[in-house]
Amino acid sequence: MKTYDVIPFGERTFLLHFWPVTGFLEKFDSGQCYATACKIVLSDGYADQHDCIVRRERRLNFANILVDSIYVLVKSGLVAEALSAAAYQMTHVGRAISEAEAIAWRRDPPSQGPDITSKNKKPADDHFGQ
Repeated sequence: MKTYDVIPFGERTFLLHFWPVTGFLEKFDSGQCYATACKIVLSDGYADQHDCIVRRERRLNFANILVDSIYVLVKSGLVAEALSAAAYQMTHVGRAISEAEAIAWRRDPPSQGPDITSKNKKPADDHFGQ
């Protein structure tokens, strides 16, 4: 999967859009949010782990063609250009969460935000990006 777009989404928060959805990411149900942990590996080799929210969306575009995308909400001190060139590895998949929990996670600063990935954590070993 490659990064289709990196969208600034508030202070130190980015919405990453990936397309097409292949491999491990096909296991996510469309329209559902999941608490996850992602490792971000920059082009210079620097790697850091972040709590993330993943949402899969399947919808018809203007030409009535099904578009299947993954959106990842991540809090990071990195800049959009660095995130665009990074590779991503999903290291843990937690529980499905409600949209209200995802919105609350987005509003809380990383140091004070709820650790929504800690419940029902299971390892994942999927690389996506680039």
